Amino acid sequence: MSYPTLLIMYEQSVRANKRALSDFQKFGMKGTYKNIQDSTSRVMGLLGEEALSYFFGVEIQDKPDYDLIVDGKRIEVKSRSINKAEIYSHYEVHAFNGNNYDKDCDFYVFPIIRDLLTVKIVGYISKKRFINDSWIGNYRGVKTKMLNIYQLNKLEVIYGKN
Repeated sequence: MSYPTLLIMYEQSVRANKRALSDFQKFGMKGTYKNIQDSTSRVMGLLGEEALSYFFGVEIQDKPDYDLIVDGKRIEVKSRSINKAEIYSHYEVHAFNGNNYDKDCDFYVFPIIRDLLTVKIVGYISKKRFINDSWIGNYRGVKTKMLNIYQLNKLEVIYGKN
C-alpha cells in the first residue's frame, strides 16, 4: 500500500528536539499530558507533529487535546516509529492509555516515522470511530488503545490537496 511520504527536514528535527528538551525541563521524563515514557518516544511524537504541520501548512497548536487545526478540524497526531522496510495494513497504531481518549479533537492522524528520515501518513480516523473501533492492547508493556492500519481512512479523503 502506498502512503503519503514526507522527508524529515533538518529544521523539523531541530525544532522537535528543542521542544522535547523544553518538555523535559518542565515535566521530567513523565508527567506531561503527553504521558510519554522516554525521550526517544517524545522526539518521535514531536517529529510527527512537525512533519504534519509542514504537510498541511499550519502551525502546531500543542494543546493537551489536539496538535493541529486543519480546515477548522482539530487534529491529534499519534506518531509511531518503525524500522521495517514495508508497512503492512495489519500493523497497529495506538494511543497510550495514559492519554484521555475523549480528547476535544475531531480526528486522530497516524504518521509512522522510519529511520528518522521519513514520515509515512498511514491514515486518520474520527474521534468517535477511534473510541468505538479500537481495543485495549499492550504496547511495550503499557496499556494502550489500538487499531490496525486497515481500519483507518486514507488521508486524501480528509484532505484533497496532497
